[in-house]
Amino acid sequence: MTVKRVYHFCNAKYGLENLEKQRLKVATILDLNDPFEFSCNHQSDKEVRAAFQKIKKDAAENFGLICFSARYSNPVQWAHYADKHQGLCLGFDVNEDDLMKVNYRSSRLKLSPTDFLDPAAFKRWMEAYASTKYLHWKYEQEYRVFVDISRLNRAGLMFQAIDNRIKLRQVIVGSRSVVTRKRVGDALRGFDYHVEAFKVRAAFSTFSMVRNKDETLWL
Repeated sequence: MTVKRVYHFCNAKYGLENLEKQRLKVATILDLNDPFEFSCNHQSDKEVRAAFQKIKKDAAENFGLICFSARYSNPVQWAHYADKHQGLCLGFDVNEDDLMKVNYRSSRLKLSPTDFLDPAAFKRWMEAYASTKYLHWKYEQEYRVFVDISRLNRAGLMFQAIDNRIKLRQVIVGSRSVVTRKRVGDALRGFDYHVEAFKVRAAFSTFSMVRNKDETLWL
């Protein structure tokens, strides 16, 4: 089994709660922040539009997802998803077979009528449908883990346990965060293996967030 390290950004409050309760919130398809999610295909035809609205609705009733990034170094990710660098980034090891890599395009997908008739072609098209976003989202370098929610109670929030499927390896504290080393250690008490923890800073020569090697600066 080949695993890949991927990263999940969150604010400090929910990040610490995720660690204490050993879980991550599962996002629902209809609540994602991009209106083109699962609507990446050309839909000028009214019948095609109606068909794919139904596909999206059916998918939303059966699957949720957790979004990860390939890197923790992007300052825009920290700004958008980790409370302006005040939050956390959690690093996980995930089986590569369980990850769907997002692809970025400037134009929308077009489905050929013959794709409906060929099961293999339609499967490939549906995979593209679930993993295609507009080019300007490329900075996220996104990977997705899908979660079966068909049997869960969707009246409230839904969670995926932090377990062998998504194994916690790192807790990375934002450069402007006031979360202390002790607070992170307390939140990690429920884990029976070592989890690396460190704080980042702005790099001196690039537009990147890097590990702060001066550990005395993280109280």
